[in-house]
Amino acid sequence: MSSTSICSNRFDTSLPSTATEGSKEVVFRLEFGSVTGLPKPETLCLLVSGFGIPAPGRNSLPLEASAEPTGWLFEEIKSDDGKAKAEEEAAAPKAKAAPKAKKASSMVSIISKAPEPFLRMAQPCSNPKDRQRLLDGVCTPLQVQLVRNGPGREVLGTGALELERLIHDVSEISADVALSWSAEHVEELRTEFESIAAREVVGTPAAADSNAEDGMDNIREREEVQPFMLPPAGSLHISVSTAMPIGLVLCPEDLHDWVALTVQIDGCFRVPEALVTAGGVVPDAAGGIVQDHPLRYSLRMLGCGFDGGVLAVPETERPPIVESAAPSRKPSKVFSKGALETAPEVFAAERVEQEPDDQPIFAADIGRDEFVEGLRRSGFIGACDSGEQIFEFLKRPGTSGGGKVGLAEFMRLEEVAVPADQTALSSLHDLLNNKHGNLQAAFTALDEGQQGSSSLEAFQAGLSGLGLGEGHDVQALVVALDPRQSGAISYDALLSLSLHKQLAGLQGAERAQRWLLSCCGSAEMLTKQVDGDRSGIVNRERWNAAMNRLGCPYEAEADAVFDFLDLAKAGSITSPTLTSLPNLDVTALAKVLPKLEATLLVGEEGVSAGQAALTRLVEDSEAADSDQIGVSDLVAWCRRHGICSAVDPHLLFSFLDIDGAGYITAEKFALIVHYNATKSLQQVAAFKRFVEESCGGCKHAFARLFDNRTEFFMESEATKPRIKWEQTQVRVYRGRAWLQRLLNTLQDDRGRNCAAEDESLENGCWLHFFPRLSGQNQLTDFKDVPDPAQQGLAKLARWHHAQAFVDLRRLLGDPLHESGGPEFEFRAMLSQVGLQPSDVNEAAELPTGPFSDAQTYVKGSIRLDRPLMQLCPRNIQQLPLVAGVSFLLPPPEKPLPLTVSQELELEARNVVGKLVGHFSQMCQDGGFEDTQLGKVTKHRLLGRRGLSRHSLTRWLKDREDGAVYRELSAELRPAIVRLVRAEAKDGPSSGISNNANDALYSSIRDLILKHLFHALNHDLDANQCNQDECLWRPLASKPAACGDGQGTGEHGDVMAQQHAQDLRLSSLILEYQSMGDIQQATDLYQKRLALPQHSQNGASWFEYARFLMRCGQRQLDAEQALRYAISLKSPEEGTSAEEMAFLALLVQNRAGPSLLDELGEDAGRLRFETAVSLLEGYIDKHAAERLPLYALFVVYASEASAIKAQLAGVGLDEAAMAEYQRLKAEAAKYLELGHCAQQMFSGTLEKRRPDGHPLLPELEPLARQEALNRREMAPVPPCPKPPPAWQPDEQLVFPSYDSMHRMPESTDAKALEYIDLMLHLGLPTYAELLVSEAALEFGFISKATAASEHVQMQLIKAAMLRSDWNKAFDLIQALFSSLSGDRTQEVHVLLGECYFRAATEQAESVDTRGMSGATFAKALAAFETGLSFLQVGGVSLSDDPILQLRVASIYFIQAEESGFRDAQAVEKTLQHLQRSLLIKPTAEAWSRAGICACQRARLMERRQDASPKAKTRRQLLQQALRYLQESNLLDRNRPQINAWLAICAVELGEVQVAKQSFRNVLRFANRLESGTLLELARVFLRFSKEHGSGVLQEERGMLVKDGRYIQEAISAVNLLLAREENCEAHHILAEANVMIGQDATAVLQFCSALGCLVTQFSYSQDRITELVEAARACASRLLGEPHLAAQIDSAVAAAEEAMRQQKESGGTLSDAASATREMDQAAMGEGDTASVGNDALGSVPEP
Repeated sequence: MSSTSICSNRFDTSLPSTATEGSKEVVFRLEFGSVTGLPKPETLCLLVSGFGIPAPGRNSLPLEASAEPTGWLFEEIKSDDGKAKAEEEAAAPKAKAAPKAKKASSMVSIISKAPEPFLRMAQPCSNPKDRQRLLDGVCTPLQVQLVRNGPGREVLGTGALELERLIHDVSEISADVALSWSAEHVEELRTEFESIAAREVVGTPAAADSNAEDGMDNIREREEVQPFMLPPAGSLHISVSTAMPIGLVLCPEDLHDWVALTVQIDGCFRVPEALVTAGGVVPDAAGGIVQDHPLRYSLRMLGCGFDGGVLAVPETERPPIVESAAPSRKPSKVFSKGALETAPEVFAAERVEQEPDDQPIFAADIGRDEFVEGLRRSGFIGACDSGEQIFEFLKRPGTSGGGKVGLAEFMRLEEVAVPADQTALSSLHDLLNNKHGNLQAAFTALDEGQQGSSSLEAFQAGLSGLGLGEGHDVQALVVALDPRQSGAISYDALLSLSLHKQLAGLQGAERAQRWLLSCCGSAEMLTKQVDGDRSGIVNRERWNAAMNRLGCPYEAEADAVFDFLDLAKAGSITSPTLTSLPNLDVTALAKVLPKLEATLLVGEEGVSAGQAALTRLVEDSEAADSDQIGVSDLVAWCRRHGICSAVDPHLLFSFLDIDGAGYITAEKFALIVHYNATKSLQQVAAFKRFVEESCGGCKHAFARLFDNRTEFFMESEATKPRIKWEQTQVRVYRGRAWLQRLLNTLQDDRGRNCAAEDESLENGCWLHFFPRLSGQNQLTDFKDVPDPAQQGLAKLARWHHAQAFVDLRRLLGDPLHESGGPEFEFRAMLSQVGLQPSDVNEAAELPTGPFSDAQTYVKGSIRLDRPLMQLCPRNIQQLPLVAGVSFLLPPPEKPLPLTVSQELELEARNVVGKLVGHFSQMCQDGGFEDTQLGKVTKHRLLGRRGLSRHSLTRWLKDREDGAVYRELSAELRPAIVRLVRAEAKDGPSSGISNNANDALYSSIRDLILKHLFHALNHDLDANQCNQDECLWRPLASKPAACGDGQGTGEHGDVMAQQHAQDLRLSSLILEYQSMGDIQQATDLYQKRLALPQHSQNGASWFEYARFLMRCGQRQLDAEQALRYAISLKSPEEGTSAEEMAFLALLVQNRAGPSLLDELGEDAGRLRFETAVSLLEGYIDKHAAERLPLYALFVVYASEASAIKAQLAGVGLDEAAMAEYQRLKAEAAKYLELGHCAQQMFSGTLEKRRPDGHPLLPELEPLARQEALNRREMAPVPPCPKPPPAWQPDEQLVFPSYDSMHRMPESTDAKALEYIDLMLHLGLPTYAELLVSEAALEFGFISKATAASEHVQMQLIKAAMLRSDWNKAFDLIQALFSSLSGDRTQEVHVLLGECYFRAATEQAESVDTRGMSGATFAKALAAFETGLSFLQVGGVSLSDDPILQLRVASIYFIQAEESGFRDAQAVEKTLQHLQRSLLIKPTAEAWSRAGICACQRARLMERRQDASPKAKTRRQLLQQALRYLQESNLLDRNRPQINAWLAICAVELGEVQVAKQSFRNVLRFANRLESGTLLELARVFLRFSKEHGSGVLQEERGMLVKDGRYIQEAISAVNLLLAREENCEAHHILAEANVMIGQDATAVLQFCSALGCLVTQFSYSQDRITELVEAARACASRLLGEPHLAAQIDSAVAAAEEAMRQQKESGGTLSDAASATREMDQAAMGEGDTASVGNDALGSVPEP
């Protein structure tokens, strides 16, 4: 099997040696086996044709005579003149005789190479045209002929092999092909048989003795016994192979979505007489092909070409030409010297064929669909756009089905007055403006009676009085201004002339726009030309200068372009505005105006309609009461409501802003109604014109359009001249893109209706028929024909370019045969193309309407080889059930209505809120206010003193004569009544009845109180956070609405609080995530999801799923969260592509678990099928979105990768290999669909020109050349070089960034976005798959992109997501070894992050206290290298608050190691904390700053005097307290912050603050570090012992007081001891118990402390001595319990023995807490604290 060279840039395979530089080709290997069933031995050779092989085919070398010839040899050949020559020879007229074999030698040249036993055929595929030719060739069967070697080269047999399966299914086809013997060969065999038989009969003895008659009888008898038998069919084994199915390379997107299209053209009938007699040639009456006719004919349809058509006349006697009574059209003149000048009957047939008067008139009622279909069939250009409007104009109301059109209604066309066209209306606008200054003055002059409207007669007379000369049809102008035949012209109707003028101006601007874009190539290059100095601003003067420099021939139109861009009328435009220039599409604007009228201007008339439209437009804007709308509001409204999506709203604004005021009023909007009415009438008039020119009048047109014309066609095909083509059938390959456009055209759901809003949906296609001179290979302007004698014929040929519409809706029907596809026959009426050169009929010598007069039509058929099916994905599998529920969860049940108890509680909360307000007012009026101890708030404490019971009740009853009290009582009563009726149905109705029922009142009361207290507690819990906030908020800050008597519980307050809480939680989640505390981040995320605005918000749950994957790869939880997120989406909102792709990729990701793993043994296959089903279900509804297509590619590619890994382990498995190949093909399909989603899914089979005519590909370049030859179009010169300001510096001082870094290719930008998305979603496995295997197997990205720094950093991030630090280090080192990898700031930051997180994990795996500065030295070095990069424009990574916080945390660890004595480390810590806080304040930054300040203060000498040192120390403590308060405001639940708040408060003597802080610590003590707990206990103990060591005299009583914090110290130590055994903790607990008089308990703790010394050795010798003395002193006080003293002695002895052994072993004793304890005694110089300053973070703004 030969290799296949690749024709897609996404695949990189070495080309065969025969391929030239830059060429690509697919190599086929054709092998031929032995021939069996040959009737007799022959000397044969093979002639191979079809299969894209150029005619006449390929010959093998002849073999010797044999009955079963085999061993065919072929010589290597290649084309002499290349592809162009082959195409020319194929297109040349072919003779009737079969080509001789020797002609093949003129097409090929033999290469000096030995013949090979196979035919190697290399087909080029370097460009789309080559690839299409190759695919078309494979759709053509391989034809094989057995040719007898000899002079005659007789064909003995033929066979054919279908090769379509080579496209997508297999790489090799091997089959025995049946050989059919030719009729000539069979006849030859018959002759030989009869001759042999005759000789055998004549040669027998019996025949010699008998007479002749008897001999003949014997011969007859033998003939009857042994008749000639047809030889059985032979066979030839043929094998055709490639390296792989060619569709995998040429068109992977077409897998399962392709057809073979066959177009057959039977002929063009009823050829116009001018073409029949062209050149003076008179067809022979005997019929047949006119060999010497000077014209040849071509036809294009559905991309299929038919060339070389010739004129033929039927072989029947032509009927005599009968003169018609109808007036004839002007006959054409003679076109060449040989023309007949005496043949008037030639032109008689060109007249309209009128039915005789006595012929029955066709009459029927035609419905809407049949009417539009008839217009399409007739070739009316506007059938699709205006067919329904014409029907509405003509229909007879009151009939079923929305009206009917009969002959009488159709005849109304004759009454339609023709309105003036746009050019005339625009000219009238200019005339009135020039005459009167403006249209309002003109209307005043025309409205002589000042009645507000002018009669038609008066208006017409007024126009005539203006001196309208020739060229102005006054009647047509009046008709256009009164399209609804109201009988009068209003001012609004006259003002609508401005819209026609605006449209004409915009059309001119569009003409200039096309020229500018053609000249410059793009809007970006045009921007460089007009903004030469890169200032970003272009005024009109600079614009005009640029137009002159470019040589723009459209000066006025270029000014209109500037006006379109300058909608604000500022006199200048910005450079980015020029990017909207391609949106100048006037055709789209004209189409959208009727839709705009139906949307906005409905139900009203005149200015009131405009006012209604304006009201709808401004109702959602800020200027809701305005009487005008600006461009920004109009654009916002259009985009918000999806109106005018097919046109740029700026263009719509420019069109409606008729006076250039910069805004649109109601009056301007009302003009749309008049404009659309005129346009509608113009469309009806265009149809009338078509009917008159093409059908000879309405009466005949009705029958032509809607009658059954079977007899007409039969007669025409039997008797009329026609055009015939030698090749009547073309079979071509059509893939996914073509099928999509076909189904879009037919508006069929199998294509999911992906056509854009502005695309023409005609339900069919147009064919292009055109003559050209014989021997002419391409269309040429008749002026360019060198032979003057041929110019007349060329002009005739150009005049007869025609088009015809073919309705393709019958392709949607069922196939005619079970094994085939749909097929239908068509007859398409030709009509002359509208695109004709201006001088083609200057002398009026050519007949008008040549094809309509002759009623020329094309007959043919269209066939598909398979039924039309829904485009992939199709046959989508159902999702599996998980726990009895579909994998995609149903929407959650709606919350039940409130119960009566819930209603009561809600009402009670509202009443309590009002009571709080009244209570606050009463306290303020009565002066019952106090300060709040321990709270930093401006609010006062209300009602603590001076009030008695029932004070509020009495105050309420006194207010407004008790009205307030009664109102509050009444508000709660209905809810209580409902509760009692629902919950106490058996209770007493009312009053006291002196029986057992009276006892039920107590239970009812308790029930009511239960719900009231529940409501109160709910409010207390809800406001607890605000209470805490007021406790720690600095006085300079603004207090929030706290629950301290200031809030009333209004809805707005609740919403604001929820929003504030959401922001706070979001910030904390990000902060904890960056700190590595994933569990706390998860807890906070769950709290955030519990908020009302998030609990039922699908987007929030999606983000939570993403968080779960990015933080710990918690796939199972993420899958459940994502399923729930999708279930929350409403049907209107729908699931987003990102959500569905995320879920599918999670399910497919085998690196993590899934809910589907529990459903069976083959869970992997189930997960794959579920992922595919999820994505296919989404694509089925959103076919054109790229992300799900790429995701489906990833799913197939990952499954193929898994099977490939299995194959590598188990060896060759044919089934697995086949599955692997299938998955690869599916993956390649959806990758290609993702790459070209926009182009693939949009579009229709046909496009329109701006004038509404079909765009015929071969006619467009001809028309352009004709316009250039006639100077009707300005040639486009080459674009000048960009101005110097836009050109790169030729002599760079420094090398450019791109020259020093490996950059990705721009074509891979979208692919890189999807790799980034995988990382964003937390799916590193897929990111690595796309970069590695997908790049190699499928060409997802190029090799250059895969080696770029961008992709390498993506791989580093993927490794980091998986916490694979070693791989990340290797990738970074490899990147550093490249050209300039170490010059990328982000790489150094990533390296630092890897070192930091790896060190953190290492330290946490041992002990938190094991962290040291040395552990993070590498991380610090990498971070500082990253921060050292210069910032050159844009946002630098130095602005990342997390990066600054990372560096600060490392310096903090260094400072902590030194006991905060290292002033440089503290200074560095504060510097980076300050930078972090300036970018984004975080609780972690504020808390570390507070700890630094607190520890530095504690290092200073303790003094309580007025010395500078004492003042500095107190300032530092106050700073620390403020920093910690700010930290606490951001995170009120972090115990570390509250612990240091308590320490600072203790140092400052803030007793209440300290105790409240410690209570908050106890709430979250399980999250507090052990070291901080121990430090808290030390501080509490020290400041609770007035006679402790180091306590100053002046501290006693004020700061230090016996027992002040002793309970707090005991609580802290107990928390620590519950986690671990600690010597100092037991020591502190023992001392605390001594202070409270619990000596017995203290002795036990002393023993425990001494026992810990045996294993911990954490005390110095002095500390141990102190501990022993304190223990013995405590035991000595317990006189009645001597055993305790013995316990102490025993513990001391054990400790001393352990210490002795430690010394003998060479160890030393240490004091882990010595640095901290010495802080209480150390004294530092004033200069040591200079680095901290008075306020180290003073420049940080208050949060």
